[in-house]
Amino acid sequence: MKTFIFFMVCMHSFLFAQPPSSIEKISLQLQWTYQFQFAGFIMAKELGYYKDNNLDVSFLELQKNINPLQVLHDKKVDFALSNYTIAYQNKKLQDLTLIATYFQRSPLVLISKKEISSILGLKNKKIMLSSNEINNVSLRKLLYSFDINEQNTDFITQDYSIQHFINKTVDSISIFTSNELYELEQYRIPFNVIDPFEYGFETKANNLFTSHEKIKNNPEQVRNFLFATKKGWEYALRNIEATAKVIQEKYAKGKSLEKLIYEGKAIRELMLISLFNIGHVNERFVYNEYSHLIQTNKLGSEQTTDKLILNNEQQQQCIQEKHLKKAQDSQEPLIIFFLLALLFMVLIWSFRMHREIKLRKDAETKFYHQAYHDMLTGLPNRTLFFDRLSQAMKNADRRNEKIALFYIDLDCFKQVNDSYGHHVGDALLQEVAKILKLATRETDTVARMGGDEFIVIINNFSKPEVIELSVKKIMQATQESRVIYNQEINISMSIGIAIYPDHGPTSATLIKNADTAMYEAKNTGRNNYKYSTHKGGGE
Repeated sequence: MKTFIFFMVCMHSFLFAQPPSSIEKISLQLQWTYQFQFAGFIMAKELGYYKDNNLDVSFLELQKNINPLQVLHDKKVDFALSNYTIAYQNKKLQDLTLIATYFQRSPLVLISKKEISSILGLKNKKIMLSSNEINNVSLRKLLYSFDINEQNTDFITQDYSIQHFINKTVDSISIFTSNELYELEQYRIPFNVIDPFEYGFETKANNLFTSHEKIKNNPEQVRNFLFATKKGWEYALRNIEATAKVIQEKYAKGKSLEKLIYEGKAIRELMLISLFNIGHVNERFVYNEYSHLIQTNKLGSEQTTDKLILNNEQQQQCIQEKHLKKAQDSQEPLIIFFLLALLFMVLIWSFRMHREIKLRKDAETKFYHQAYHDMLTGLPNRTLFFDRLSQAMKNADRRNEKIALFYIDLDCFKQVNDSYGHHVGDALLQEVAKILKLATRETDTVARMGGDEFIVIINNFSKPEVIELSVKKIMQATQESRVIYNQEINISMSIGIAIYPDHGPTSATLIKNADTAMYEAKNTGRNNYKYSTHKGGGE
């Protein structure tokens, strides 16, 4: 029936086509001055993608003392970009909705003097941050996790000049890897990068917002803007040098082409386009951040989450209802209904064919999922795990990074099955799967090897304290008992850790050494973790 209604609307639009829609003028508030960070928007305008969707988009560069989200809230612009994922003020959510996230990994990091090799060395030092960056959830979590706060560390207000770091007046400074890292490298000064992402704190940036009112009253404009912008990003990421040249010649004449190309390549990495669709909004991340704001008293607990992010399904439904209402209100000649009647049988056939194809595709999808995922927990199974591990090892070799393997075995799981029954044991395994997923990053892999054994791949790290933090997050997440089928169950686990390539050059060796370390942890009292003691690169 949906297919039939869709074709009726299309036929109505074809037969009663109106003159081309008037161009809608809209404005986008940028969060900085022109640079490659806004390449998708710029190229959508330059290549006519906005015009093709009846949009005339103007860009507003960031001016001093301007807050993009406040400008949007005050209805001075139609859309705004921000590094925040939730718009709030005075402990209340603003009437703004996150509709797209373009950087799945934020470029915001800390750099430190060469002698400060890790986050632990920043305590009692001078760190330069802006007020917005201090409130950045991931950065704040990172600092506070290592007990770095205003009481024991000197925080200096950021003025966006790396000269303070070059002149050694501060020990650490926040920068954006997408562009400021290029400037720093020109001075050939040694430094270390401290990235919240490496320590297990997910970060997002270049987030697009609009008002609740805009989504309600003009959902088609929002859809057209997102669609055209996505096309702009697709072109920009495929043609970095050509895009950089356009930006330099028309928007950022004072910037070097080399720097813009450097920024473009860095941004392509930050968007993680091999893992996410352009503009993908990570609901789990947004709701976790919302919960953190409640817990830290940044938001009042009475706030609701129904308008935090754009619901694409509701948006499409709104557009269809809009077209149907137009059809109902118009005075259509009788001939239209005769024509539609002639098409009815064709549409019915088309609908049935569509349903058959959908059923076949659903069956194929279900078969694929069953072949590569555990039936009980929904986690990747052994087959998919080995494929992920192989890819992770290749990526680590290419990027000169390391990966870690956590081999996890639940303590006393057999007693749970024997005492309460297998249905309780199965529910406990499902609960553990959820715990592990929430305690790890989206780019990591959690898999079930069978029975009560799980395995985690921690990707992209170069500092050992990242592993300490990750394993402690998992251990802490299992501290509280769970009520399952009216039974209070305490969860504990023994974890063995092996690092690639330190503890093995192959997947088989790595798994074996992690497994051995896990049994060492179990033999020393359970609810513990141990590192592999294997040395060298041999089997």
